Amino acid sequence: KVNSTNYAHIAVDGTTVYATGPDGGMDIIDASVPSSPSLLGTFQYNDTYLHGVTVNNGFAYSIIGGSNTILCIVDVHDPQSPTLFTTLEDLPCERMVNMGDTIYDNSIAMHGTTVYYSCSGSFGIIDI
Repeated sequence: KVNSTNYAHIAVDGTTVYATGPDGGMDIIDASVPSSPSLLGTFQYNDTYLHGVTVNNGFAYSIIGGSNTILCIVDVHDPQSPTLFTTLEDLPCERMVNMGDTIYDNSIAMHGTTVYYSCSGSFGIIDI
């Protein structure tokens, strides 16, 4: 732990760790010295739990689930001063079909410019 936050999701880009959790927001951590990680910066979005995190080309992507699923895109080019780039609201979530177990946690992954996300037991894909 870098501070008192409980982390549930992480993404790693080089020696920088992006961590989100139920305490809200995202911490950006310098892990270049594994025995002594240090907090570089933090980002909050309306004191909301950011579920999952993935990083691509200087932007962190996180999902906020619930009745209004939001994709939160954060500019992390300067990890000491992350800023909200944009949000995409009311994302479609299709019910999962023939997938066996339901995904209950909100999570996110990215490949190229395509974002894959789960939200409240559903699944969605969006091209950024």
